[in-house]
Amino acid sequence: IPPAIFTTSAPTAPKTSSPTQSAAPSECIEQFRPQLSGTFGTKVDLPDGAVTIINQGGNTVRLKITQLWSTSDIFWIAPYYQIGGTGTYKCEKNNEIAPLEELEEVLDCFQGFVNFNVVLNDSSFPSGPVLGDLPGCADDFFDIRGKKVGYSFNVQCREPTCELPTEA
Repeated sequence: IPPAIFTTSAPTAPKTSSPTQSAAPSECIEQFRPQLSGTFGTKVDLPDGAVTIINQGGNTVRLKITQLWSTSDIFWIAPYYQIGGTGTYKCEKNNEIAPLEELEEVLDCFQGFVNFNVVLNDSSFPSGPVLGDLPGCADDFFDIRGKKVGYSFNVQCREPTCELPTEA
């Protein structure tokens, strides 16, 4: 049932105060959005909004992964990246991720960028190539072989450039 709409020809109460002036809105010309640079493993489309940047700047990037791939739990999701230029990889496997569950990860920048992967494994995915184990990912042998999908991203480690409106 749609809500009832009542109209009057004149105000029903006296004016309480004058309008106040608010700050002019800013117009960001960049958004917090990672650049997808590739995929690997089985082919599964990256859902819109599944990987977002919460903030970036300085020496870190904070990212959010939202489980939008399935209406059921996903076997595991792991943000996976090289720590700086060390050759050491970090892999935070998160098991049994429910639909709409969010994971956050803080990534260290190296030479102004973060290159990272989001890797998932689930029996609901179509069969694809069997990927080798990921360096730094413990318990990789529990994978459902041929059901692993990965997305690679590049992010600059600086705040988005925002342009403030000019005074008239």
